[in-house]
Amino acid sequence: MVFEVVVASGKGGVGKSTIASSLAVIMGKELSNLVVIDADVDAPNLHLMLNVREWVDELVIRSARVAKVNADKCVGCGLCENACTNRAIKLVSGKCVINKYLCEGCGACVLVCPKKAIELYEVISGIVKVGLTEFGFPLITASLPPGRANTGKIVTEERNLARERFKGFTIVTDAAAGIGCQVIASLVGADLALLVAEPTPTSFNDLKRIHRLTKHFGIPSVLAINKYDLDQYMTDKILKFAEEEGIGVLALIPYDSNIPLSMARPTPFIIQYPESKATGGLIKLCTEILKILRNWDSWRREHRVKPIPYIPKVIKP
Repeated sequence: MVFEVVVASGKGGVGKSTIASSLAVIMGKELSNLVVIDADVDAPNLHLMLNVREWVDELVIRSARVAKVNADKCVGCGLCENACTNRAIKLVSGKCVINKYLCEGCGACVLVCPKKAIELYEVISGIVKVGLTEFGFPLITASLPPGRANTGKIVTEERNLARERFKGFTIVTDAAAGIGCQVIASLVGADLALLVAEPTPTSFNDLKRIHRLTKHFGIPSVLAINKYDLDQYMTDKILKFAEEEGIGVLALIPYDSNIPLSMARPTPFIIQYPESKATGGLIKLCTEILKILRNWDSWRREHRVKPIPYIPKVIKP
């Protein structure tokens, strides 16, 4: 059975990647068929934390388009500049000049150009790489060239590669922070969302947003509260919200000042500080995830989520 768990958080800096790397290391010891995905294509760094020893494959994705102009045909009418909503086109000395970093390839300029002086061409939208970590399991990561916006597309390519190249493997995905397109691409079709929060008002607010997103796609969620002992009042509020929403709280992980040190080296925290109380919380969390995996059919029946539609609020003038 293919099992996909996505580690997600509505807010950055709550310890999501620390938890994802710990989950990968512990599950890698228990499972011989594990693959990990770093789905933060804007700022990938899981390959540093998991110490990729060797890159074994690379896939170049060419799904983006950028406009270019034939200066010999351009008459400087300015229609393309007016049509470009991204302000990627400027008239310079009577000719249009296109900023390839601002252009998103919508094609509006191509449509309005009376002399057919502009055309679209494909460019590299991202590079997906497969590496072998020091812990034995493969890692799939990706990166974007400057100015490319197809983050969701690249994450989808990462997940498709994991499913095709590593058929039957359990997949652990470290999603980007927030609820943007690359997070949506990480969640769609996943089996379980492991939500990570910290006891702060901003994290609590963003937890509600990411949870609504998982409910929209019908994905059951579980929760880990990181640094729970920094603010007991906010921790209690998050616990109450989880109880009301039927979100299982798998672990309360205490704050440890050594975590930033482990990020600086970098090596998974649980490897550097095996006696830490935070390591104990991470091990408990990973043990609970493995229990869910091994009893997946019965757990899924008990925690099935009915997808809810997104209905935007109408703001009256």
